[in-house]
Amino acid sequence: MKKEYLFSYKFSIFCIILIWILCLMPVPEVPELEDVPFIDKWTHLVMYGGTCSIIWLEYLMKQRKNLNLKRLLIWAVIAPVLMSGLL
Repeated sequence: MKKEYLFSYKFSIFCIILIWILCLMPVPEVPELEDVPFIDKWTHLVMYGGTCSIIWLEYLMKQRKNLNLKRLLIWAVIAPVLMSGLL
């Protein structure tokens, strides 16, 4: 993979690094949020869904003539799922 190609997705890379940092940090107890059902699931949905959306947007903003939907599906959906499993 070319370095220029990789760095054309700067915001996606930033979001991925931010997710790694946030997921590996110890989480303090927040009593106000204890009553929210599935708060951890909502948090992960926002983080990974947001990252997936950013990858899609950055890919589509490149104004590609030929959209490679298979590549887009792999990098925008499957890769974040695999990353969450790895974490």
